[in-house]
Amino acid sequence: MIRRLVLFTVALTLVLSCVQAADVPDIAYKKYVLSNGLTLLVHEDHKAPIVAVNVWYHVGSKNERLGKTGFAHLFEHLMFNGSEHFNDDYFKAVEPIGATDLNGTTNNDRTNYFQNVPVSALDRILWLESDRMGHLVGAIDQARLDEQRGVVQNEKRQGENQPYGKAYELLEETTFPPGHPYSWSVIGSMEDLNAASLDDVKHWFQSYYGAANATLVIAGDVSADDVKQRVERFFGDIPPGPPVTAYQAWVPKMVGERRETMQDFVPQARVFKAWNVPQYGSADLTYLDLALKMLGGDKTSRFYKRLVYRDRIASEVSAQADEREIAGMAIVDATVQRGSDLKTVERALNEELHRFLTTGPTQEELDRVKTQERTAFVKGIERIGGFGGKSDILATGQVFLGDPSFYKKEQERIANATTKDILDAAKRWLSDGVFVLEVTPRADYHAHESTVDRSKLPDVAQPPAAPLPAPQHATLPNGLHVVLSQRSAVPMVRLSTVIDGGFAADPVGKPGVAGLAAKMLDEGTQSRNALQIADELASLGADLNVSSTLDATRVTLSVLHEKLDPALALYTDVLLKPSFPAEDLKRVKQLTLAQIQQEKAQPFSMGLRLLPPLLYGEGHAYAQPLTGSGTEQSIAAISREDLIAFHRNWFKPNHATLIAVGDISLAELTSKLERALASWRPGDEPTKNIAAVTVPSQKRIYLVDKPGAEQSIVLAGTLIPPKADAGDLSFQLFNDAIGGAFVSRLNMNLREDKHWSYGASSVAVDARGPRIWVAYAPVQTDKTKQSIEEMFKELSGVLTSHPLKDTEIADAKDRKIKTLAGRWETANAVRDALTQIATFNLSVDYYATYADKMRAVTDSSVNATGRKYLDIDKFVWMVIGDRAKIEADIKALNMGDVVLLDTNGKPIAAGR
Repeated sequence: MIRRLVLFTVALTLVLSCVQAADVPDIAYKKYVLSNGLTLLVHEDHKAPIVAVNVWYHVGSKNERLGKTGFAHLFEHLMFNGSEHFNDDYFKAVEPIGATDLNGTTNNDRTNYFQNVPVSALDRILWLESDRMGHLVGAIDQARLDEQRGVVQNEKRQGENQPYGKAYELLEETTFPPGHPYSWSVIGSMEDLNAASLDDVKHWFQSYYGAANATLVIAGDVSADDVKQRVERFFGDIPPGPPVTAYQAWVPKMVGERRETMQDFVPQARVFKAWNVPQYGSADLTYLDLALKMLGGDKTSRFYKRLVYRDRIASEVSAQADEREIAGMAIVDATVQRGSDLKTVERALNEELHRFLTTGPTQEELDRVKTQERTAFVKGIERIGGFGGKSDILATGQVFLGDPSFYKKEQERIANATTKDILDAAKRWLSDGVFVLEVTPRADYHAHESTVDRSKLPDVAQPPAAPLPAPQHATLPNGLHVVLSQRSAVPMVRLSTVIDGGFAADPVGKPGVAGLAAKMLDEGTQSRNALQIADELASLGADLNVSSTLDATRVTLSVLHEKLDPALALYTDVLLKPSFPAEDLKRVKQLTLAQIQQEKAQPFSMGLRLLPPLLYGEGHAYAQPLTGSGTEQSIAAISREDLIAFHRNWFKPNHATLIAVGDISLAELTSKLERALASWRPGDEPTKNIAAVTVPSQKRIYLVDKPGAEQSIVLAGTLIPPKADAGDLSFQLFNDAIGGAFVSRLNMNLREDKHWSYGASSVAVDARGPRIWVAYAPVQTDKTKQSIEEMFKELSGVLTSHPLKDTEIADAKDRKIKTLAGRWETANAVRDALTQIATFNLSVDYYATYADKMRAVTDSSVNATGRKYLDIDKFVWMVIGDRAKIEADIKALNMGDVVLLDTNGKPIAAGR
């Protein structure tokens, strides 16, 4: 008997479900598409002499882009401010005629405007709606933009001022990845709203508010055919507008758990849990909506019964699905009851969710939620307008799915949903990929009464001496010079072998050999391949790197002291016995060619490629790209034998220095090195042409065309004496004041005063031989000529009529000396300082005496050295930018011939 009763109950449930599925109330409509693309839906409802007019534009915040957010919502406000033929507040025209349910809203996906009016006022509403659709731009002026911008910003402040108001914006920013059209809030940012110009706003309207991107729904005591004629009369002459890009579904499902905590002015703590879920119209979103209602929809839900009624640990709890066009969100939140805590509340939420995901909903829960959904739907369609009314339902289906009757499918899907459907969807989307946000009351901090004199800056005492202990020195039997800075802060040892053979050692006609050899050194040895080297380094917890600069190749090692012996065996194998495997060389050459292409695409690195040959001239060892990557032709021509020869010729212990920093004594270090490097034999070293160069007087500007460039980059370069020159300290101060610091003359002029550049600088490229000094600035394309004039004025002025002031030099000294205290905090920094000494043949006490020597530099010597090092007539000027936009202005400077160069530095005919 019981079995028959169960079967009868199941059968009755299925029958009732089928009846409900088939009994979806019909919202009859007629659909028209006007010749201009406007979609018109008309529903006749004669129960009352009113009509609902509902206009949906398929544009929301997701059509914006970063830096231009908030436009959709801002425009919603502007649309109420009058149009070209009714230049007054929209409400003044509709409220006197008895309008109800009057509003406009914006969300991520659409903007809508709706009102109910007596049917006798239909023409007025159609006139007004068509006027603001087709005739709005002329009515938007700066005053109205500023007014509504202020209104929107106050709306944003008001929302954020509400308890937990900032949390929802954070949910979007965190759960959706950067660049996703839901990763910013509908209302936008204050910065973007402030930046919105009149042209921006008008362009927005012209892009999205055409007739073809709009759906007009009219419902009420009307005749469909009559409405169509009226709409064609009022709307038919409105342009369709440009095509609008349509987003496809983009559901960025998260993985694992991500957490964040924020403080806010809230009375109680609240925890949010959010998942990214499927988009509107998908079956899974329907099922998730039902699941979330069972979990936290009302007082009968699981969360409410557990957290509020039974455990009394929460004062509020909710769960809901945020339905959007291309992706949805599932959001659960619970407000902590006084006396409880966030962890307890979250644990209870997790337990209830886990129970739901394990056993699924009961049939009773599902039936209850189905009934609630059907009741809400039926109540909603009693109305012709407003949220949830019939015009709203038809517009939703049409705009997002192209199907005004989608509501039927949705209601049938709800009626036919099974507990298995709900459980399966919940498992797919709520089992993983959650963002948890804890919002806690802001701490009640307060400040005490100030006792600080803020009328002047406090004096700064003389900084302590730089903590760079005097290094110890030794020479191995093979001639290798060893320098040790002993530091016991951590049990590590860092080594750097400085080989006298950088880019300047490249064979004539083959720039890039040193750089390529450095890249290949750890690609394989005679006994280990690249993967074996990598595995061994990982097992030792060691880092091994090889790099080349203009004058040196450096092989570095960092390892724990306890692992030094096996790491040293690997290090010396790489240093002394590289095999330069042919297959790996092919790969590395391809990567280097790609690097060269990147350098040519980036304006500053392009300048570093092209300046050296112009300054040094043919045959000089430095007359190659400063990046060390060579050229496409040279890289293609370099062979494995070239790398073997480079290593054989330049890797000599008697022309190298090994820098060591770390927890080791000099005796222990030299003992280990003698064993490890016993096979490294001394030898003669080839010569490099790094002789002094006289730069001829220049009466020309080199121009490199970069079509479509957003900026021009201006470079002024010349040659100065080597790093080891006696005047270097004075010139460091000179350079710092003219272009080496943020407050330098060049930067303060072009960035802070003129606002033509993000930053202007000058730098000396340290070298053993004559060095490149270059001043440079990326500038607005339309200010290229003026920027060159300002740079020339600053550079010529500082060398003649406007030398550096005492205060400028004093400030530069402070920057150089007072930064020393924190300069050598790490062992790597110490190693780099000692490497500089070895590379540029500086005195062994260079940094130990640096501060005292810098203090002794006189103001007159700074300006004198600047004049000695720099000659404005011997600067090589180069501009990289859009030739079509800047060439005429550059010629108008009358600074000499304008010579066109290609990206390889080769002159090209002016007519090309």
